[in-house]
Amino acid sequence: MSNLPPNWTESRFNSFVISALRKASMKWPYKHIVLKNSRQEKGMYLCNICNEVVPVTVKQDNGTRKKNVYVDHIKPVVDPEVGFVSWDDFIKRLFVGEDGLQVVCKKCHDEKSKKEKLIAKQRTKKGS
Repeated sequence: MSNLPPNWTESRFNSFVISALRKASMKWPYKHIVLKNSRQEKGMYLCNICNEVVPVTVKQDNGTRKKNVYVDHIKPVVDPEVGFVSWDDFIKRLFVGEDGLQVVCKKCHDEKSKKEKLIAKQRTKKGS
């Protein structure tokens, strides 16, 4: 890309755009609808993976609260088996409808993310 700011690489530009798009996706109405539909009672949500009702936050040892519920894409925004395809594909997979999102607890979210990262790592190993 020829119009990058001084000292910016294409990788830095891509990270900047991805960050901006992900921030915009936080305001995507379907995320709020899916979360609302998963609410069981005040502060309690149903995880679509383990089917447990979990609190939206959990108290830490230092007294602060940490997020415990996530609105997650059922299909990853970047398919770990394929990798980044195009900006059009990234945007299409990021801004999905209700049927493309699920509410998950932190434990399930972390496990799902770990599996996806492992698949991506294996894919990049094969490619090198």
